[in-house]
Amino acid sequence: MKNKFILVGMPALIFIVGFMVWLWWDPFHRVKGPAVTPIPTPAAQQLKITSRDYPQLLLSFKGDEHRLTLRLEKIPAVIKKGEYDFTYLAHDNQGQEFEKGQYDNFDISGATLEREILLGTSSCTTGTCRYRYDKNVSGGKISFTFSDAKGNILPLTAPFWFIRAGKTITVAGHQVINKGQNICLFSQDLRPSDGHKVYRFSCLPGGQLFAPQAQYLVNGQWQPFKTPLVKGMVSWEGE
Repeated sequence: MKNKFILVGMPALIFIVGFMVWLWWDPFHRVKGPAVTPIPTPAAQQLKITSRDYPQLLLSFKGDEHRLTLRLEKIPAVIKKGEYDFTYLAHDNQGQEFEKGQYDNFDISGATLEREILLGTSSCTTGTCRYRYDKNVSGGKISFTFSDAKGNILPLTAPFWFIRAGKTITVAGHQVINKGQNICLFSQDLRPSDGHKVYRFSCLPGGQLFAPQAQYLVNGQWQPFKTPLVKGMVSWEGE
């Protein structure tokens, strides 16, 4: 009986050991290559141009306070593409403040670019459009990202404010007053002047803006801002 167990068990044991050795030997001769190390995507580099070569931003009303014209001028030739996030604060029918935004990207083939921005929503069917305008817009910001042909980027941000009749806002510690009877738009330019931030403004008919202690640009020269104006550029020393 003992011999019979040995005769039956030994072949099974030999088979199991042989099978394990066969697996260890790797009969399919799989070639194990070196471990693959993922190559990280290089981070975008800063586009190296001086601030005096930044594009100029002109933001103005287009007929009423519900539409704006966004215009870029003096865009340097090195910039080939751009995009922007336009965000602003408005109020609903219950007076609650909320944020809205728009996004756009574009190729640049010249020194100027212009876009129209609707402060609201539109629905167009069969050639007829219906508009729903956002109420009591108070201001916001435009965040640009410009890039050259190599993908180097230049991020720039410009805040803007709506100043309603008889209202005063504070910009970098300075008062800006609407002394007229209609709304004015006050926005920061992307390009500084002599190292100082520059602000542009425009008013709908009846609006008049006054910025105490500011300098006003007249025929290429900065002069004291003494009387309310409808349109122009201002700056503050040290700002």
